[in-house]
Amino acid sequence: MLSTRFSVNSAQRAYRESQASRLNWFNVNGISPDYYITIKLSRNPVSPTDRSTVRTTILALLNNSRSPRKKIKLVQRRRSKVLIFFNSESDLQTFVTDQAQVLRNWEYQTHLPTDSVIKFTIPKTFSSDQKLTLTELFVAQNNLTPDQTTKIIHLVTHQANSTTFLVQISQENREKLLNEDYWVHLFKYTVRSYDHLIIKLCENCWLFNHYYNNCARLPKCKLCSEPHDQNVCELNPQIQQLKCASCQPPYNNHQTADIICPLLIQNIRQVTKNLVKLQTPWLILPPQFPIEHGPLPS
Repeated sequence: MLSTRFSVNSAQRAYRESQASRLNWFNVNGISPDYYITIKLSRNPVSPTDRSTVRTTILALLNNSRSPRKKIKLVQRRRSKVLIFFNSESDLQTFVTDQAQVLRNWEYQTHLPTDSVIKFTIPKTFSSDQKLTLTELFVAQNNLTPDQTTKIIHLVTHQANSTTFLVQISQENREKLLNEDYWVHLFKYTVRSYDHLIIKLCENCWLFNHYYNNCARLPKCKLCSEPHDQNVCELNPQIQQLKCASCQPPYNNHQTADIICPLLIQNIRQVTKNLVKLQTPWLILPPQFPIEHGPLPS
């Protein structure tokens, strides 16, 4: 049963479910988007004796606001911060308005779901100064609606004479691409596009939520999950079972970063919750999830 976040009529739902089954789309049904504010408290973790003081201060803020909150979370990493979650964007904005004078004393940031970004690659090279022209061509060739949201936000030219595009797309135009099974057209090329998600996955230890340049752990092999470099691995993927370097035995009988990896699925669902403003419960992802080397370029 679809959640209220993904309310569609029965005919549209049946058509989408047929597509999802045929094309093995990734289902994020049941995930609600997060609306929250991060309040940074100090440059050092808060001591246990100070946690009650922090909680009392934050609760006093909330009690003086008209906004109902969902939950409060204290995060202790390099810097202590409090996350306050709300039921809707309007509740979050009301809280910020009510507490504007108090929040001025802290460093804070509001977090709202963003529009979708799709990704595709075509075998032709382009330069960044062509983004505006390419956006107009992309919209026209794919019969999309010109709007403020749909635009090429980044493109990367590869040595193999190809270019990868990141396109921010409105929900109306995303629905149109879903009708076309996410095939997109640009110039004479027709290629498959995918939803673009940034999953932090270290290429050294193959654990999530950090990158290899910040990793102090011993290296792990992507193929067999043993503690050696992938380049010296003797495992033959053609005849031997690959072992996921992210998962623990006996749950690692799949390829590292494979879309069936339970840890990858968990991270995809979390990123979807925090970042993507979806109106349908499906993501279109490649069978082998692409590994990101860093944050989305600006």
